[in-house]
Amino acid sequence: MGWTNEEKTWIKSMNDLFNNLFGPDYCQYEYSDTKHCMLVPGQLPIILYNHDEWEKNYASVAEEEVKVDKVKEDKEVKVDESLSVTQYAYVSHSEDKESTGNGNSVQVSVFDLSMVKNFTRAEIAAVKLPEVVYIAEKDVVLAQMSELGTNDPTLAIQRPSEATVQYALSLLASATATSSSSVAVDSDDEGNEVAVRTGTLGTYTKKSLQVFKKMCNLSSEAARINEEKGWLSQACVLDVTKVKELLLNARPHDEVIRHGQFLMDVSDLSTLACERYINGFSIDVISLKLVEKSNSTSVIYLPSFSQMWAKQGVEYFKHKVIPFFESCPAEDASCILTPVHFESPLDWGLLCFDVKTKTVYFDDGLKIQPPSGTLSVVQNMLGGFKALSHNVIEQGDHWNNSGLRLPLPRINMPIQTQSGIGAGSCGVGVILAIRDIVASGNCLPSFKWTFGNMANLRKELMALILRWRSEEV
Repeated sequence: MGWTNEEKTWIKSMNDLFNNLFGPDYCQYEYSDTKHCMLVPGQLPIILYNHDEWEKNYASVAEEEVKVDKVKEDKEVKVDESLSVTQYAYVSHSEDKESTGNGNSVQVSVFDLSMVKNFTRAEIAAVKLPEVVYIAEKDVVLAQMSELGTNDPTLAIQRPSEATVQYALSLLASATATSSSSVAVDSDDEGNEVAVRTGTLGTYTKKSLQVFKKMCNLSSEAARINEEKGWLSQACVLDVTKVKELLLNARPHDEVIRHGQFLMDVSDLSTLACERYINGFSIDVISLKLVEKSNSTSVIYLPSFSQMWAKQGVEYFKHKVIPFFESCPAEDASCILTPVHFESPLDWGLLCFDVKTKTVYFDDGLKIQPPSGTLSVVQNMLGGFKALSHNVIEQGDHWNNSGLRLPLPRINMPIQTQSGIGAGSCGVGVILAIRDIVASGNCLPSFKWTFGNMANLRKELMALILRWRSEEV
């Protein structure tokens, strides 16, 4: 039987709706760099259904199809520049695809990545990206642009997966590695301009592949945003409505709170959601705020950069940390705290210098043993403290009962869970330990929290940050 254009539009719209709600009929998989099998990004359900909004979008799509039908009669296709990114539209001709074998050969779309930088996170989550298709690695090959025309990624109705984009970029990097500075960026060592043919999708330059890479990043960000929605909608004692509103209605790089030169933007705040690994900027801003808001004037917090500063020597470290002793001279400090980061395994820990008892502590949720280089870091820090305190704080030989060696004693931080809730919360655990030390004024407080309750603890921190934010306005 034959289908009218109106029926075809309806069928396609319903198919898109079900794909967005429930995912595709058959998911596509790929291997990560560590050879783990994983879903190709952008396939999982990414929208919350709103009937009125869907009807409105369908009406605009149906209207666009009518315009397209008229254009097809004249054998011309025109772009409606007034469409927004969220109204991603395209026209394709199956007979042209068959003749060219190029999945992106004839289509019209309006996808302007420059618009996205001004989008709120809710708008980013609503962006309709081209469909991800699987392309075998053997079908991703170098091609000379002089022999083949290249395609425009902003007109694509389909796109390669993130793994395919990375592989294509690596091919171009290998081809241009021996090029001289006088040769074009996208050229081989003989000066021939090169691109990458990605199966039937088309042939793309490095610049075009970077556009696809940005689309992959948008897809990942949209998935993260929708994950946050679900997480913040879970039952909680706290009212996190304002947290949710900020995460959705602000742009990723909008400032949330600041302490001196340290600031937390919305992207940083979002890492406190779910079970995400937080960065040093977030730990620093929150910890500095905890010290600022406390009644204790003898607890000093040094930022996560301190570990790197101390590796450069005593004088360099001393010079860098001077500003953090402005509110409390080093000779008057009771506790000096600084987070420590380890790459393998990926972990955040906490160094605590108890000035009164001359004891250096280290602890973390995973209870790992810090590498041997940690001891030289501690020695250089103590050398810096001695200089800043005019020799009131003694050198490392007088610390830990004149036996400063690894392993350092621990402060009895709660033990981190290995899976599920709390498994990715080593950094949040450091923040909570700092909170309790600041509140008690000593390095050995009584910890009342557990990693198993991290879902609520993360939400409490987010609510606290918004309270600080409202106090600054």
